[in-house]
Amino acid sequence: MKTLSHSSRMRIRLAMRNKMFFFFLLVMPFAFFFLWLGVIAKAFRKGRRFISARSLAFNVMGSFWGLSAALVTFREQGILRRFHVTPVTASDMLASSVVANFILTVPMVLVELFLRP
Repeated sequence: MKTLSHSSRMRIRLAMRNKMFFFFLLVMPFAFFFLWLGVIAKAFRKGRRFISARSLAFNVMGSFWGLSAALVTFREQGILRRFHVTPVTASDMLASSVVANFILTVPMVLVELFLRP
């Protein structure tokens, strides 16, 4: 279990260094959120909560769709070689990716819930 927490911390640090991460986890979800509420919700005043819930679900699912792309990017950058010399299994690596994405997605979800009409 100690390896999982160390792997998760490492994944969070690697994600914070990646500019593409900031775009797909912060900029794009808020762009969709404000676009959907600003354009679509104006036309459907009664369905604002429904539309904002769909936007929130889309953003959360989108953050977890990037897991496989992140692992491929790590392989191309040679980051996975660092994990190869440690006693971390593939399941630990995948679990740490899920935990790291969860931890990094929670603030975005809380902000969207706070801003929801």
